[in-house]
Amino acid sequence: MQMLDASPFSRALWYMDLAPLSKLTENKPEIVVGRATNLDGYLVEVNTQKVVQSPSKLPDNKEVELVESKKLYATYRVAPGITFEMLLELLKGEGVYPALMPTYLKGTVGGFVASNGSGIGSYKFGFVRYLKTVHLLNGSTEVLLKTVKGERLIELSTEIPLSWHGELKDGSWAYYVPESYEDLVSKEAIGKVNAYDLIGEIHRKVSSLLSPDHFIVPLRIPFDRFTTIIDQVKFIENYYAYLINFNSTSKQVALIGSIKRDDLDSYFELLRKNPEIKPFLSLREVSPFQSEIVKRFTKSTKLRVPKQYGVYSSFYLEASKCINCSYCIDRCKAFSITKNIIYSPPGKFSRILTLDQLEACFACVPDQEACPLGVKISDVMIEMVNPISKQDLARVDVAPLPPAMKAVEKRLDEKYKHLPRYILFVGCAFKYDPRGVENLIRFFLEEGESLQGYSPRVKILDGMCCGFRDFIRGDFDAAKRSAQEIMRQKEINGAVGVYFFCPEGLYVYRRFGGKDGVLLFEVVKDFVKVENDKLHVGCWSKKLGIEGNVQECAGLGTPSYAQALVPSEHRDLITVCPLATWRFLTDSVYSLLRTSGQALEFEEVERPQVATGELMSRTATAIAEAFQTTMLSLGNVIASSVPSIASGGYEFFAVIITPLLTSNIVKEVPKALAKRPDYGEIVSFVKNVIKDFATFTSLVSLVKSSLTSINIDALANSLRSSLLNSPRLDYNYKSYVESDKMLVTLKNVIKNIITEKLSEAILRQISSEAI
Repeated sequence: MQMLDASPFSRALWYMDLAPLSKLTENKPEIVVGRATNLDGYLVEVNTQKVVQSPSKLPDNKEVELVESKKLYATYRVAPGITFEMLLELLKGEGVYPALMPTYLKGTVGGFVASNGSGIGSYKFGFVRYLKTVHLLNGSTEVLLKTVKGERLIELSTEIPLSWHGELKDGSWAYYVPESYEDLVSKEAIGKVNAYDLIGEIHRKVSSLLSPDHFIVPLRIPFDRFTTIIDQVKFIENYYAYLINFNSTSKQVALIGSIKRDDLDSYFELLRKNPEIKPFLSLREVSPFQSEIVKRFTKSTKLRVPKQYGVYSSFYLEASKCINCSYCIDRCKAFSITKNIIYSPPGKFSRILTLDQLEACFACVPDQEACPLGVKISDVMIEMVNPISKQDLARVDVAPLPPAMKAVEKRLDEKYKHLPRYILFVGCAFKYDPRGVENLIRFFLEEGESLQGYSPRVKILDGMCCGFRDFIRGDFDAAKRSAQEIMRQKEINGAVGVYFFCPEGLYVYRRFGGKDGVLLFEVVKDFVKVENDKLHVGCWSKKLGIEGNVQECAGLGTPSYAQALVPSEHRDLITVCPLATWRFLTDSVYSLLRTSGQALEFEEVERPQVATGELMSRTATAIAEAFQTTMLSLGNVIASSVPSIASGGYEFFAVIITPLLTSNIVKEVPKALAKRPDYGEIVSFVKNVIKDFATFTSLVSLVKSSLTSINIDALANSLRSSLLNSPRLDYNYKSYVESDKMLVTLKNVIKNIITEKLSEAILRQISSEAI
């Protein structure tokens, strides 16, 4: 895996053949990454098997802690994964500011320190490390950060050695000195500014360089060459420049500029002609990997699309527009759940470039709205799963309506014969919002005449999936078949259109040719009064052009994402989407429709209850721990079957022990759980959840995710040791157990056992336990 960062080298990779460059990459088993906003290009030259997120908390669960306070400076312990934006908010009340920090505040503290950066404060402090160390990264768990006391600064137009920061302002150099030096600089003072105001203004200037079809490029130029060089670089349209003076190899100007995509070759040409100019704000030299890019990138270099992407080339090109500014990360559902950048848009764009496996995504809209370049993030996330991989995101279930409810369509047909017929597509709505479905049908029967422009005469289509689950996982062919079946049912029943409870279903229907789909919210919205700040309109509604004040992603129907829990909690909202209704444990617009209840009575439909995220997570984790304990206790069971290897080989042995292990695990896991102090709470929880299909299937999926996250290699090794120590292992067959083949077989057996079917069987066994 290769991660892109904010450097021009990352931008260049979209144009180049990666095969020759791969020989120059550095291989590492894992790397620690913050938000990948670095401009030094180091990330792109590392191949790694695992990306570890820089921690946003210290080991004691704090973000910032004072270590030492002196007259002019104070030292703090800081979590390396927090951004400088967050850090400044935390320090503001302390009356201090970092002695040295980047001009762009969305990067992490650890990333800046690890890359030996320069920035605000570099006139005095130069780089993080040179002759003196300003900040110190302790492993990957904390940064010892030096801060300056006093929030007031004196602005000067005259350069003096006491200056803290120097920047190019309106064509001239401006300098800033801490107020503590006021007696020494009073004659040269222009005025006073607040340090936080200055830091914020610099961040805004640099952020303003982000615009569509442009790149951000860094240059570090010898001070005596700056005026000459800046006259040459007409392709840099806007820039911010600051001085690096002390704690540096020499006096230099650091420049952050904005260039058009088509001028990337001019940037590399400048570097080729002027080797003394460095493409970094950090103190590093050009690597062989970067040198190859500088050498090979010319005007003839064109943006290339791997042939594997074929008809998806437009989405590949859209992904290439990302510049790793990280604005989207703050609003990305996948990142907020996993806290790992590889699941954020920049992380996924990196894997699109390098053809790595790409998991399904929530395809939220807020992160796309946050992008200053207007990259169509949501569309890319939806479409690019298809050519790379097909992986499940959500388990969305459907079920038929009760016969009494389904029979209402005959009454509707008789009562509204003078009106056109619509298909009422139920899909998963009855699983996730049963009261809403019941109330809508009752409303149609009682108040159908009052509908404006729509008809209450419907043919109910239930027990069928809209195709959204297949669509979101990238199986467009299967999704298309579902949409076409709905269209076919419309034609068979002589319907003029199709009503959808969920925006996801309507989106898929339209995506594959359905031109007459209607979201039921549009049909009934005039009959329901909802305060503006309480109407939840999710991302998929917004994709259909429906606006609402609350657009938070509810997380669809999946209980986990990339082995992380998707939290469920009650929200005081009124929802449009059934999945959001279930996730937020609230009411839908359909359940609020006013009806007398006299024209139609059903058996009371039990409303699904979303379990608390804490209980869901604790139960799944407890089962995973009990699974490992149980597996290690089954050495005797396996040992009795080892002789089968002699007659049928390891594959035959695997066939024999798989059902044995499965049945024993189902029986023994509850016994292992019984040793926990919260055993009774877990059993009661499972007994309650099993009554609600939607919640139960989510718990099954979460249990499977927890089992999948087990270290299977370590478990297989421990299980083999248990086998070797078993009194039932015949000494004559010991060599079979000691072989590498046995280890591989045990790993495969464990992997094959971990299924949703096993997870469901364990939960059902737990529900039958006496407390």
